[in-house]
Amino acid sequence: MIIREVTVEALPAFLLSGEYGSLRPKPVTAERALSQHLNPRARPEDTALIIACEGERLLGFAGLLPDFINGNPEWRAFSNSGWWVDPETGGHLALPLFARALQRADHRLFLTDCTVHSKKILEQTGWFHFCPPVKGTTLILRFYLEKAVSRRTPAAGVRRIARWFDRVLNGTLVPLGRLLCFRQEGLRFREASLPDEEVEAFISLHNRQEFTARGAADLEWILRYPWLKKGTEEKPSGYPFSHTTRQFSQQLLMAREEGTLVCVALLSVRDNHATLPCFYAREESVQPCLIALVRRLLDMRADSLTLFQPSLIRCIRRLPLACLLRKKRVRHRALTKELLPLLNQYPHFQDGDGDILFTS
Repeated sequence: MIIREVTVEALPAFLLSGEYGSLRPKPVTAERALSQHLNPRARPEDTALIIACEGERLLGFAGLLPDFINGNPEWRAFSNSGWWVDPETGGHLALPLFARALQRADHRLFLTDCTVHSKKILEQTGWFHFCPPVKGTTLILRFYLEKAVSRRTPAAGVRRIARWFDRVLNGTLVPLGRLLCFRQEGLRFREASLPDEEVEAFISLHNRQEFTARGAADLEWILRYPWLKKGTEEKPSGYPFSHTTRQFSQQLLMAREEGTLVCVALLSVRDNHATLPCFYAREESVQPCLIALVRRLLDMRADSLTLFQPSLIRCIRRLPLACLLRKKRVRHRALTKELLPLLNQYPHFQDGDGDILFTS
């Protein structure tokens, strides 16, 4: 068995190597590797990937996404970007691989969307401080029975019936809900482009208390180098995590009120389900911005919107938004004790902090 590391600088060469070509499954996709190689917060010597293999068989890997706290290059940190072991032969490598990643991160590591299974494992190590669970909400905006049925049965007849129900219900109940909730137009979002000095200044004004405090240069990188690609699922020899999608788009949006910029937001839509990885707004404009966002998603015929941003969640609780159903969500965050003082100083997170920016 061999355990080796790949740095940010070495990622392109690794992709072209015979070793990568023969490994089954793959420890990284071409899209992820290119994006991480161009990460504006990474140094060439930063470790991006730790892999364990036996011949051509990948036994496990742990990924790191270089970052820094509150936009300060002096406060270097990393988030976890993928942690996998072969279910048959790699179980004993899970903690050693993660421990090595933790060491390469200089014990300055944070997790923004820890699975329940990973949480149970890591809680026993004592390496991390787990924050209180983050409560979120999914707004179901349209009926998508056909999609739900297709995941459970190949029967064409059942899917046709579900499609008919979707068409009828989305043609009647959804417009009625919109009519009742959006009686006046209010503000509207339009797509922004980077670089833009006004947008950059607005983000800088509103991210001062954030843990990572991403700026316009980070958002430009995210928009230009996505990790997902359109297509069908890869063969079993491919990357072990989901990285293909029927549809994926990210838009940087801006809204004005009487000519003044009041909101900048990064909207992601994956297979018709929307998230808001980044959201910056004047406090008094959060509510009209949320209404405008839901209106935009209804125009796009998006099926749902998932949010964890506290200011938006507070609005959701008191607004009669045009949604069919609200589902509660929970997200687990953790960070090493070395980062705790900085968390106390900069306690706010965006929904997309960590690698969620690229995958939701």
